[in-house]
Amino acid sequence: MSDSQLYAKAAPMWIYRLLKSVGWVLLALVVVFLLIAPFTFSLLLQSTDYSRQVVQWMAPIEFVQSILIHILTMGWMFFLGGCLASFLNVVAWRVPRGRGITGSSHCSACQNRLKFRDNMPFIGWLRNAGHCSQCGSEISVRYLIAEIVLGTIFLTLGSVVFLTGAANWPIEEILQPAGFEHLLFSPNWDVILVLVWQLTLVCFLFTFVLIESEGMKVPASIVAAGLCFACVMTLLQPDVWLVLWRQPIFLWQSGQIAILDRALNLLFGVGVGHMVGRATRWATDSSTGRSSGAVVGLSFVGMFLGWQAALAIGAMTLTVCLCCRVLPSRSLLRKTVTPSASVLVATVIQLLLWSNFYSLRAISFL
Repeated sequence: MSDSQLYAKAAPMWIYRLLKSVGWVLLALVVVFLLIAPFTFSLLLQSTDYSRQVVQWMAPIEFVQSILIHILTMGWMFFLGGCLASFLNVVAWRVPRGRGITGSSHCSACQNRLKFRDNMPFIGWLRNAGHCSQCGSEISVRYLIAEIVLGTIFLTLGSVVFLTGAANWPIEEILQPAGFEHLLFSPNWDVILVLVWQLTLVCFLFTFVLIESEGMKVPASIVAAGLCFACVMTLLQPDVWLVLWRQPIFLWQSGQIAILDRALNLLFGVGVGHMVGRATRWATDSSTGRSSGAVVGLSFVGMFLGWQAALAIGAMTLTVCLCCRVLPSRSLLRKTVTPSASVLVATVIQLLLWSNFYSLRAISFL
C-alpha cells in the first residue's frame, strides 16, 4: 500500500479518535454541570451555613451550563441533519431505480447488512476510514460530504431562528426570546412548526441535488409525496405560511387564513415557481439533461414559501447558472454546481435573509 493510501486511511481514523475524545470530555462536563452541580446546589442552599458561598458560585456555574446547553442543542441539530442526509442518500439511490426505501442498508460490494455503528452519520464513515467494515471495499466520500452539508444547513438555519427569536423571518414581531434555553424549557411550537416546514423543503431540494448528481431525473413519486405533504399541512396547519399569495411583501396572520387563500397559495406558488424554473432552463446545458431538478425544485419553493420567494430564489438561481455557463465545459465548478444545487443554495440564503430582502412591511395589494 502506498504512502498516500496509508494517509488516506489514517486521516479519518485520527479525526474519529479526536471526536471520540471530545465526546467523552463533553459527556463528563454534562454530568458534572447539568446533573451533579444542580443537585448539590439544591442541598447546600438548604443549609444556612453554606448558602452564601453557594450563591457566589452560582453565576459562573450557570454560565457554563448555558454554554453546554448551546453546544448540545447545536450538536443535536447537526446530527439530525446528518441522519436525514443518510436516509436521503438511500432515497436518491433507490427510488429513481424503482426500488423501495424499506429495509436495512447494505454494502453494495459484498451485500452484507451494515451494522448500526457503521451506519451512524459521520462516525460510521470516519471510524472505518471510508471502507466497509466487513469486506474492506471503498465507500464513496460523497456520503460523508452529504451528511456534513445537510447537517451544516440544519445547524445554521436552526441556530439563526432560535438565537435571534426568528428575526430572519418576514414577520412583524419576535415570536420567541433568543437562546436555546427557551427552546428547551419554554418552546414556542408555532416557531418549531414553521421551522420544520422550511427544513422539509430543504430536505426535498437536497434529495433533488443527490438525484441530479447521478444524472437521473426526479421521480414522479417523490414529487407526489411532496405535493401531498404540502396539501395536508396547509389544510391542517395554515400557520406554516408566512406569506400569502395576495401580499407583495408579507403579513403573517396566525390562524386567520381561509381555505380559499390556502388553495391559492399552493396554486400561485407552484405555478410561478414552475415558470421561473422553466426560464432557467436556457441557462443550463441542454445536453446534460440536468435541468429537471431546478424546475421541480423551484416549484417546491413556490409551494412551500410562496410565489414571492420563488421569484427571488429563481433570480439567484438564474444568476448562478449564467455565471457557471461562461466557465469552460470541463471546469470542476461547472460540473459540481448543478441547477438544483443552485436552487438549494439560493433557498438557504433566502431563509437566512428573508426579512432583509424587504424594506416595507405589512403592505398588501388589497
